[in-house]
Amino acid sequence: MAWWDEHGNGPTCAELIEAVFEIDDWDAAIEDPGRTLFERHEQRDLLQRWLISYWTRLGTIAFVPGIDDIVRPGRVDVMAEANRTESA
Repeated sequence: MAWWDEHGNGPTCAELIEAVFEIDDWDAAIEDPGRTLFERHEQRDLLQRWLISYWTRLGTIAFVPGIDDIVRPGRVDVMAEANRTESA
């Protein structure tokens, strides 16, 4: 939890990916001479979005794409959020 506390409200997706994998140069991490640099960047972005989505579905993190830029630990209880919004 101390790592999460260092990021105020929470880290961005990019900060979380950097902390988990500690890869300075993603272009050199996996050699793929059959793809252009643009294609490798697109593949990297797809992989990172998939990881965030997968961790969210597992309940490891809470992140809602397009709504929030911050990643939080744990699962968001959708029903509790809906009930709180209705009662306000």
